[in-house]
Amino acid sequence: MTFEDNEENISGIYNYCDRWCERCAFTARCMTYQMEQEYAIDEDSDDPMRDALNVVGAAFADAKRMLIEKAEEMGIDLDEAMNDPEIDEDIARADNWVESKPAVELGKRYALGVTKFLDRVDEWLPQSDDPMAVEMFRVVQWFHFMVAVQIHSSYRALLDWDGYEDPEALADTQSHANGTAKNTLISIDRSINAWKYLSEVGDAAQIQPWLSLLEEIKPLMEEKFPNAYEFVRPGFDEIETVM
Repeated sequence: MTFEDNEENISGIYNYCDRWCERCAFTARCMTYQMEQEYAIDEDSDDPMRDALNVVGAAFADAKRMLIEKAEEMGIDLDEAMNDPEIDEDIARADNWVESKPAVELGKRYALGVTKFLDRVDEWLPQSDDPMAVEMFRVVQWFHFMVAVQIHSSYRALLDWDGYEDPEALADTQSHANGTAKNTLISIDRSINAWKYLSEVGDAAQIQPWLSLLEEIKPLMEEKFPNAYEFVRPGFDEIETVM
């Protein structure tokens, strides 16, 4: 039985999660988690490099198989598509559209700036035994790059195959674009709350720019994705149904 055939798995749950598997209640029902465990490298291996290459090879083989199967389902000739100059134009058009969005640019600025800021944590967060401060720092640390990636993915999901914005993706509350945007907004909210707590126990003046940046990004996302909060995430928003 393949991972996809496991009837206990929640279909698509891995598309709208925060990748924090150690804190997730649904790992036993997540295909992605199961695949990662299957490919995990033995820490006691005599040849970890060989094992790592084997893992990468197996992962690529599975990804190729699933891509071919999906292409066949959609009637796409991959060989022809790979040599079609119009596809390069479509990709360039999509890239330019996404990169032009203020929220995307602000997300990048946040990710890169916070990375450097976290490296000098001793300057703005005093050493303490406060477990909540430790937890909030971990939250900021976990989400600071994810927020930028999720923002980019949300806008990318609005585009059709030709790289043009698809109005239906915005209107459909269960579209992938709205699901990704909801996930993004959740990550932003968790980060905002974490920064707010850290500003109470640390140097608020140094922390405020990152908090303000997130508070600038959030309404941009809410304005562009007005239906995002209505998206029902598989598993996470269906607790009574799946438990």
